[in-house]
Amino acid sequence: MDSIGALIPITTSAQAEPLLRPNTAESIRLFFDTTTGEYSGINSIGVIGAIAGGGGGSVATDGSSLYSTDPATSGFSTDGGIFLGSNAGNAASNASNSVFIGTYAGYQATNATSSSFIGINAGRQATTTTSCNFIGYNAGFQSSGNSSNCIGLNAGQQNTGNKLVAIGFNAGNANTGANVIALGNEAGKQNTLSGQTIISFDSLPQFANHAAASLAINAGTGAKKGFYLFYHTSNQSIDAVLIP
Repeated sequence: MDSIGALIPITTSAQAEPLLRPNTAESIRLFFDTTTGEYSGINSIGVIGAIAGGGGGSVATDGSSLYSTDPATSGFSTDGGIFLGSNAGNAASNASNSVFIGTYAGYQATNATSSSFIGINAGRQATTTTSCNFIGYNAGFQSSGNSSNCIGLNAGQQNTGNKLVAIGFNAGNANTGANVIALGNEAGKQNTLSGQTIISFDSLPQFANHAAASLAINAGTGAKKGFYLFYHTSNQSIDAVLIP
């Protein structure tokens, strides 16, 4: 039994039955059926037929790439890519070794090699986003920063700074600074400074002093070992309470 990219077996339905059938119905294993010339799946019950891609159409391969054909994933220049979802990767260019999953994920993306865009509009119309990971609705939409990792709704959308790490709703949205870490809801939104670590104000409880914070946090029944950050209102700084 051969395989595509050492990941997807190439076999017949009859051969797949004893070799690939998983133990649980929730698991589906993908294989290329040489009899039908289509990708099929098999679960604990048996072969379930062709696996649809894109908007309910078929899945095709081109060398080591896997992509949707309905609607067509076309106009891209890629090797080793996986593009699944309606218009995922459609009109993308220079996106080799990338994974675009979701409606319009990676749509019209350019210079997005070795990247993973997962979610509706994730990485859509992104430019110069080599080695990036965008996960979430609109994550990395129209962004242009290399080596960035953005997770969350609108995280890293229209970011232009390289090496951004943004986690949370709107985190790093419209950021222009490089080497920025933005954590929490709207952390780093429209930030222009480079070399910053930004924590959302929403993510920090506020206390007048360390004693008040320690009393409140230690009194909490859910507190476990570790450092608990809080906003120190008296000196306008971030402080921490240690629970040993």
